[in-house]
Amino acid sequence: MNKKALKTMASQTTITSSSSSENFAYAIRGAKDGLWEMDLESDHFHASHRWLEILGFTDQNFTPKKGFWMNLVHPEDRSLLEAGLEACILGKSKVFQLDFRIKTASSEYLWVSNRGIIIEGNSGKIKVLAGSMCDITDAKHVEQEFLRRAYYDPLTNLANRALFLDRLRHALNRVRRHEEKIFAVVFIDVDRFKLINDSLGHMAGDQLLVILSRRLEKSLRPEDTIAHFGGDEFVVLVEDVVTRESVDRVSDRLKKNLSQPCRIEGHQVVPSVSMGIAIGSNTYHIAEELLRDADTALHHAKNQGPDRVSIFGSEMHDNAMARLLLEGDLHRAVKEKELVVYFQPIIRMSDGHIDGFEALVRWHHPTQGVIPPLDFIPQAEETGLIIPIGQEVLRQACRELKKWNQAGYSNLRISVNVSAKQFQNNDFASQLKSVLDEFSMSSEVLELEITESVTMKDVNYSIHLLRELTASGNTISIDDFGTGYSSLAYLQKFPLHTLKIDRSFVKDVTESGDAAAIVEAIVAMAKSLRLSLVAEGVETTEHLQMLNKMGCDRMQGYLFSPPIPPDQVLPFLEKYQGKYMSSKQLSQSR
Repeated sequence: MNKKALKTMASQTTITSSSSSENFAYAIRGAKDGLWEMDLESDHFHASHRWLEILGFTDQNFTPKKGFWMNLVHPEDRSLLEAGLEACILGKSKVFQLDFRIKTASSEYLWVSNRGIIIEGNSGKIKVLAGSMCDITDAKHVEQEFLRRAYYDPLTNLANRALFLDRLRHALNRVRRHEEKIFAVVFIDVDRFKLINDSLGHMAGDQLLVILSRRLEKSLRPEDTIAHFGGDEFVVLVEDVVTRESVDRVSDRLKKNLSQPCRIEGHQVVPSVSMGIAIGSNTYHIAEELLRDADTALHHAKNQGPDRVSIFGSEMHDNAMARLLLEGDLHRAVKEKELVVYFQPIIRMSDGHIDGFEALVRWHHPTQGVIPPLDFIPQAEETGLIIPIGQEVLRQACRELKKWNQAGYSNLRISVNVSAKQFQNNDFASQLKSVLDEFSMSSEVLELEITESVTMKDVNYSIHLLRELTASGNTISIDDFGTGYSSLAYLQKFPLHTLKIDRSFVKDVTESGDAAAIVEAIVAMAKSLRLSLVAEGVETTEHLQMLNKMGCDRMQGYLFSPPIPPDQVLPFLEKYQGKYMSSKQLSQSR
């Protein structure tokens, strides 16, 4: 500080030593903060010994000029410093206070906090700025670490959801002011990521996520924002997207770069991604709406298969809302017992008798009427409601079968479809036994229909569960055979009893040589494995005769009967049991 200022300050302080100004000078030298003074007329910059010490300078290597001091300030912070000083000089502010980075004598940067006041000359003109500086580097590092943890993903070091939403809100504000500032939100999901985790381990999965993070950074510009939302989900904010063509270019570049092979845990992995894109415009009001629409587009892409890209359209939102309403209705349907099991007869060709029925669930919606399973079972699978629905189907099927037995039809069996989530549920076997025990029924009356794709998801688990079920007396049928994996090597290991030929082959068996050849191959394979055969979707006499000639054991389809409600089963049995033609009779009728 200048001598006049020091004398003024010293005169207001009582010190018992020899000289107030000398003691005050000692106090300045002992202070933790460095003091500085800037003379605006002479451009002289005076720094205390402690100020120089903080930055590693001495009187010999420090130039006492304002320009030298300003050049030490980090280039990114210099404009803020100049603005703060100018505000004081113009009288807009009485106090100067700013944190910035400043270069030390060893060319490193420290974070410092500066606070100063203006000192006016006799004429009232601002003559001097004087203040103090302290080193806040450690505190800044703590603050930056706190912000990093609050706003960045620890695994990938990319922005997290909180930071991404903040950037997205800024982008929305810009597009409201400047309509031409269109941007895109890209939701990215890694295809078959669970398979990598399950086969190579979670560390390998994390390694892949880091690799993809770096690839994303190389594929985009610095002004774009990349975030990791957790799991295998990435979201990208792409600034200044003007046309649909530019969106396509971005998505093509991302797919190409992300799908390059990489080595993880000694294995070559070729990743692929699905992407959903929403175009940001002033029609959006909040950031979460954009994320929602990009996520909706992603689900649309994934429903079409892996490695797909979908751009959001309004019809997707309408479909998503319909699914959401359906889910709410489905919860109510389970609770209010709106799900009813219908029964379709399965005819045993050896004697023309009804061998049993397949249980097929229908939804009796209070306003929409009867809803078929294809319209709600996929949603039930996705939401997990298929577990209680499957349990209810089992209960209704067993209850009705017991009524038929009591009416004198004691040799009937019930076929029940088992969903993927039911099959993968560790409690499935015990839940099945619980239902059978509830109705005092034997396992032998129940045939469980499981699709090929379900059994192939985890072969070892499937073998273990199927053996447990068959040991309890349950019969196992592979449903829709020929449309799934058809891995014959594994089929031999599964304890199976029946193959059901899919209706898509049966439909064309009399019209297409290829379909007929496939059915003949399935029949031959089943016979060689000593498995029973059921042909489903039999709708014409021609179907019946041709499949009978090929050697199908049982048949099911609209030629015999559509699925019927439970109160019609006993009348149906009374009318038709033993009335269908056997294989021998069919052969003689040709």
